[in-house]
Amino acid sequence: MNLGIDIHGTLDKYSGIILPLIEILTKSHNNVFIISGSTREKILKELNIIGCKHMIHYHYIVSVPDYLREKGVEFIQVSGVDPRCDDKTWWESKAKICCDYRIDVLIDNEEKYKQYFSNLQTKFILLK
Repeated sequence: MNLGIDIHGTLDKYSGIILPLIEILTKSHNNVFIISGSTREKILKELNIIGCKHMIHYHYIVSVPDYLREKGVEFIQVSGVDPRCDDKTWWESKAKICCDYRIDVLIDNEEKYKQYFSNLQTKFILLK
């Protein structure tokens, strides 16, 4: 199984519950992807803060801005804020990432992503 997990409002908020579960999943030969709207550098710092360790709690990191840049999407950079693009492209991005990486389940706290999963095999779990 390929599992995707968001950081902000999901993994950081429920790390005490999620980290032990995903550690079991990684030991059972499942792939865990951290999928976040931050840059890869910022994701790594945030994972370190919550004690989320590579190959113990996750295998791969997918940065939404990095992914979209690779697809040719233009971004606006505002000082102190993560890079952003137009809303539709942003909100459909995690669904596209899940298709490209064959993610079976995505756990996220942001309901705006959910609508783009209606025609996908990926199961979207909204965690509030």
